[in-house]
Amino acid sequence: MPLGDVLRRELALPVLVENNVNALAMAELLHGQARGHDNVLVVTIGTGIGAGIIADGSVLRGHGGGAGEIGHLPTQEDGPGAAAGRTDAWNR
Repeated sequence: MPLGDVLRRELALPVLVENNVNALAMAELLHGQARGHDNVLVVTIGTGIGAGIIADGSVLRGHGGGAGEIGHLPTQEDGPGAAAGRTDAWNR
């Protein structure tokens, strides 16, 4: 479901649907401990490990939106696969 489009139309307001950790990083930049800084890294540990990255005052999303998805980073080329079964990260 295109949630952002539905909310925009129904509420007649600007709507941005954002990853929760990116939203947290932006909230820290605007209202929290990161105020006054242009470059911020917020790391969360919950059901996984995520990061919100602010670079030069803007959320860094990266190709495909995966810039802060640090929970399944390979640490060695011939190491074990992630619990999610992904083993091809080195071949991209």
